[in-house]
Amino acid sequence: LPRPAPSRPAASRTATRPARRRATAPSGTSGNAGRTNKAAVIAAMHAAGITDPDEQAMFLAQVDHESGGFKRLNESFKYRNAGQLMAVSKTARKHGTAAVEAALASGPEAVAALMYGGRMGNRTAEDAYRYRGRGFIQLTGRDNYARAGKALGLDLRVLLQKFIHEAGVV
Repeated sequence: LPRPAPSRPAASRTATRPARRRATAPSGTSGNAGRTNKAAVIAAMHAAGITDPDEQAMFLAQVDHESGGFKRLNESFKYRNAGQLMAVSKTARKHGTAAVEAALASGPEAVAALMYGGRMGNRTAEDAYRYRGRGFIQLTGRDNYARAGKALGLDLRVLLQKFIHEAGVV
């Protein structure tokens, strides 16, 4: 992917930069999957030209957070209770405890509909689960899948439908 231009000129980034940091993720990546995925992300980051240590640190921190330590590549919506979901989601808090508890009792698809239904280009309740967060950055929403696909020269929505059909998963 082409790398976006920095928001500040190189000279101003250098002038205000704190001491250099190594490009490592801030939280643990226990287990082989986390270590293997982290190594792949670091390799891709270097291949994409992300070489500034501050940019590397920010990128790895974001990926580490979104993927649960480089381990989760698919948003599951399997929260233990309403409090856990409401602690991390403004949308869940907006809907209230009763609605969140009802969605949790109905399953992951209902939680997705509560969280992402009618947002980010999702047109149906099924879209909310179908276009849930995936990948290290957790690409989410029908419109975002379309935009990312356009940038990559792929129709991610069609590829996702093909995957769902062939693998028998949602």
